[in-house]
Parts: sequence; structure tokens; C-alpha cells
Amino acid sequence: MSDAIGLNTLENIPALILAGGTESREHKQDRQGARGNSGAGGADVVSLSPEAEKQVQKLRERDREVRAHEQAHIAAGGQHVSGGASFSYQTGPDGRQYAVGGSVQIDTSPVPGNPESTEEKARAVRRAALAPASPSATDQSVAAKAAAMESKARAEKTEQTEDASAAGLRPGRIWPGPERAAAIYASMRDSALPQTALAPWGTGISLAV
Repeated sequence: MSDAIGLNTLENIPALILAGGTESREHKQDRQGARGNSGAGGADVVSLSPEAEKQVQKLRERDREVRAHEQAHIAAGGQHVSGGASFSYQTGPDGRQYAVGGSVQIDTSPVPGNPESTEEKARAVRRAALAPASPSATDQSVAAKAAAMESKARAEKTEQTEDASAAGLRPGRIWPGPERAAAIYASMRDSALPQTALAPWGTGISLAV
């Protein structure tokens, strides 16, 4: 079961724009009072007050900022991102929905039994968390956790290398499975190679299963 943490932009939403995530009474009054006489084709012509226009402009800017923020997470997170971005919306004085917050789920679980892959994954998660131009507090928290996971995985990888060295194994070498090793041993035994070639470490071919 993998762990998933949401990267989001909710912390930095200006109070002027967020009104509990719903349309404020003032916005609703502006929108309702903004509808004028029917124009050509019977369509309503919407005119906004200067204050309402400012609110709409702020919401438009916030919408672009939120979408760019979440897209940066997705682009950097790659295969570790679970699905697309989720957004929270607010209705503007013009009656339209604008994204004012968002989140992206990213898998932060270690790769079982593989500290090297875990280290690489942790780096990718950290890059994804810090990808936006202005990472939120949640983003920075995820990045810190990823850095800790990377450090732990690096230590485990070093420990494994030291254990392999102490056991007489060559770090980085891919060792054959039991069946393949037995076949290699039999082939060497039946050949004219010196006996020492059969047991380079003194006790036979060393297996890492």
C-alpha cells in the first residue's frame, strides 16, 4: 500500500478572494444587479461595477496561478503523481467559476528492499514538491519529508555496500541465481581450468540470492 501526500496551494490564497470557498453575499448582489436589459437575440448584457471588475480580475489571476502551480507539480512528479490535479472553486461576480485552490496527490512510499530506487524516488518527490515558483507550506513540508527519506535510503545503500564488501562480494556486480550458478560451476569443474579458478574466494562460487 503506497502513501500519498497532497501538494496544494490553499495556504497562500488571499483573504479577499477566499470567502469560505463560496460566493459572498456582496458578490451575489453585484452579479444580480449587474444584469441589464436584454440585448440582441434576447441575451442578457452583463455589466459589472468597478469593484466587481476588480474582484473578477483578481479571481482570474488566482485561477491562472493555481493551475500553473499544480501543473508544475505534475510535470516534475511524473510517474509518482496519482491522477491529475483537484481544484476548489469560487463563483465570481460575473457568475463564472474560478479555481482558488488546488492539490496533487504524490506517492511518497519507499521502494521495498531497494534503497537505491528509494533514493531516486525521494529526489523526484522533492523536485515535484518544490517545482512551483512559490511552493506552499505543505509543499515545503513534503519536500522536507522527501529529503529525510532520501538521506535514510542513502545510509541503507551505504550499509549494504559495506556488508557486501565484508562478505567478499564485489559491489555493483550482478550475481546469478542458484540454477545459473550451479551450471557455471559444473562447466568450470569439467574444464581444464586450475582448481583455484573454481573457488576464487576459497570456498566455491559465492551466491547472492
